[in-house]
Amino acid sequence: MWWKDSIVYRIDPRSFQDSDDDGMGDVKGITKRMDYIKHVGFNTILLSPMLQPGSVEHIKSTGTLAGFPTNLGSIQDIHNLIQNAHEHGLKILFSLVLSNTSIDHPWFEAAANDKNSEYSSFYLFSDEIPNNWINVSGKKAWSFEERRKQYYHHSYNYDSADLNWRNPELGLIMEEYLAYWLESGVDGFYLQDINTLIKDDALRDNPTNFGIIRRRYERQEHVFDRNRSETHLKLERLRNVVNRYDDRILIGRLQTPDAGEPELTASFLGIESEKMHLVVDRSITNTRFTANRIELSAKRLYEAIGSNRTPVWELIDGSQSRMLGRCGKVEALARLAALFQLTQRGMIILYYGQELGLPDSKLPLYKRLFRKKRAKQTLGPMIWSTGEGSGFSMAEPWIPFARGANRLSVENQLLEEGSILQLYRTLIKLRNRTPALQRGVCSFIQTSNPRLLAYTRETEEERYAVLLNFDERYQRLDVDGVEMRGTVIFSTLRGMASESKGVVLKELGSYEGVILRLGSEAEE
Repeated sequence: MWWKDSIVYRIDPRSFQDSDDDGMGDVKGITKRMDYIKHVGFNTILLSPMLQPGSVEHIKSTGTLAGFPTNLGSIQDIHNLIQNAHEHGLKILFSLVLSNTSIDHPWFEAAANDKNSEYSSFYLFSDEIPNNWINVSGKKAWSFEERRKQYYHHSYNYDSADLNWRNPELGLIMEEYLAYWLESGVDGFYLQDINTLIKDDALRDNPTNFGIIRRRYERQEHVFDRNRSETHLKLERLRNVVNRYDDRILIGRLQTPDAGEPELTASFLGIESEKMHLVVDRSITNTRFTANRIELSAKRLYEAIGSNRTPVWELIDGSQSRMLGRCGKVEALARLAALFQLTQRGMIILYYGQELGLPDSKLPLYKRLFRKKRAKQTLGPMIWSTGEGSGFSMAEPWIPFARGANRLSVENQLLEEGSILQLYRTLIKLRNRTPALQRGVCSFIQTSNPRLLAYTRETEEERYAVLLNFDERYQRLDVDGVEMRGTVIFSTLRGMASESKGVVLKELGSYEGVILRLGSEAEE
């Protein structure tokens, strides 16, 4: 099963490559950069959400996709992208949000303009605000639609509207929609917020969460607007669609508190073939990147998923800072993140630009004023070269480049030995030829030093230790029960190493991470 240890490259089409110089990336731009994706070592592409749900009848009758921005390309461009990916030996996954549409979607427009429209039952409308539900922004989850003189429900911002998955007709349309893309060659789907599909049929109030909660959304216990038991039945039907096609997958991501809920997330995995193949939990995405926090999150995730199912490791999902920002702008720490992520068991998802160590972009004030989220930082376009437009676009980019990041361009890093891009390429190659780093058992090693993270990866044939120093000072290796004797095969400071066999590793350098092939000289 290719997906059990796949290395996935997640791309936001708007920010990857502009093919027509309008300042925004597009589908053709991704096709143009396929050689680069293959060169780095990725074997799967994941497109961030660009498609909205729609009927196959509409696609076939009009040759267009409902709600798809024309500046991203055409339906033929998407089909060409799928074909080109396969010609390069790459799998391709689509990220979809099936829980809502934009209010500009033809379905919502029809429902807003006519209460008797067949699409009225596709959404949740009410004459009055029926409950206390709040959306992820902490605001009321109901907005007034002037044309209908009714309120509509939205788990997110007011410019989206939640779909009514209790309507069986909607479910059938969604099943046909997935089948259309599977017939077109898509290798699977990353379904976001799958636990929000079904709402309470009586629209009851959520109870208050009386804990000390910083995020307003989490001040309610979301028992009636997510995690309804009926959701699993809907997902089983989607899984049945995917099962009709060979070697395709469903990945699910839940809407959970920022801290994540690995146990809940794991409940959406199938034992055999009834639910998701894989699930993504937010705990590893949102936790602080320190030795103890990462270890706790990783242990909890492994325990929840279990040894017979496959975890997913996604450190960046596009909703918050890039990895460099998460690491306090310490590039050496971002290198440790690469080592940690690429030495875990399961599927690895890297966000575009992560392999370059790109920093966050800073939005000017005039652009922040008109955004839903007023954050100063954002994830800017890919930096391909140091020339005009950074190789992304000759027009002004739709969102700013990271300031002062030209030195981190693909062009520069491919020429620079020891760059973070070269580090990612080396680690990916090492992982691909080392079964223990792909599917071996992961066991964390107890250490009394809170600045160290240590674990082993092993199969019956081979055993490796991965050691990470999260401090700028040298640290002695104080680990319990395991002698660090063997061959250092990789260091984040020196790259691939070729040291004497049977050495005993006693310390790590500043922010250094190493992979040690364990065993005495005789065993080697």
